[in-house]
Amino acid sequence: MTYLKVFAVGGALCALGQLLINKTKMSSARILV
Repeated sequence: MTYLKVFAVGGALCALGQLLINKTKMSSARILV
């Protein structure tokens, strides 16, 4: 169950980061740091 929760949270963060990159045209490195 814990793995599933971690996977879901990680996936959501990845999707959110991707949306930010697409909207702001920022580099992924800057968002990660």
